[in-house]
Amino acid sequence: MRDAVNIQAVQLVAAGLQDLRDQVVFVGGAVVSLYANDPGADVPRPTSDIDLVMVVSSYAEYERLEERLRQLGFHHSPEDQIICRYRYHGVMVDIMPTDVPAIGPTNKWYIPGMANAVDHSLPDGSMIKLLTAPYFLATKLEAFKSRGDDMRTSKDFEDIVFVLDSRLRMVDELREAPSELSDYLRREFGELLLRKGFEEAVAGHLDQRIASERATMVLGTLHGFAMSKP
Repeated sequence: MRDAVNIQAVQLVAAGLQDLRDQVVFVGGAVVSLYANDPGADVPRPTSDIDLVMVVSSYAEYERLEERLRQLGFHHSPEDQIICRYRYHGVMVDIMPTDVPAIGPTNKWYIPGMANAVDHSLPDGSMIKLLTAPYFLATKLEAFKSRGDDMRTSKDFEDIVFVLDSRLRMVDELREAPSELSDYLRREFGELLLRKGFEEAVAGHLDQRIASERATMVLGTLHGFAMSKP
């Protein structure tokens, strides 16, 4: 199974959430392989944590969430400096509430992405909620820019390349996304296409045996989308 280690961790956390599972959306690199539908795509990078976003509108509601998470076996670790980070059977889990200052996500695409989330069936038959591929790419672009935007070393950029490489009909999905999202993606990808070293950076995150061929496909996807009319 593609990306077995990451998906096993996702399944473990999904099962552990029990009644909270339907209230969260799984985001981040741990679920990137779930966007792949091209049999020829590469295997994604392993990741050490699971990222979740959840609608929480007040501190009182957040305190109730914390209590329920403790009951389910999610706990804070003294070694973690991130207030929204929990541990569950050895897996790091970041649960980010949407509307609690200083705790919630700063990524502007999480909230609209959650409103358009889709159900996805895991290999064990359980269901989780995911961002659509365009919203996932938007969250990754936003994170990439806020974390130094080094195309060679950025895990966010690597995840972007993986989705563009591994998902069929990506151009159509990007064009059919909500207008605000599609405009943002068109602008951001257009700027990336103009950056020096972009093609080499894309190839550097692909299987080196077929990197040239796959990079050409990724660039074709981006050019096709960036040059399309809004």
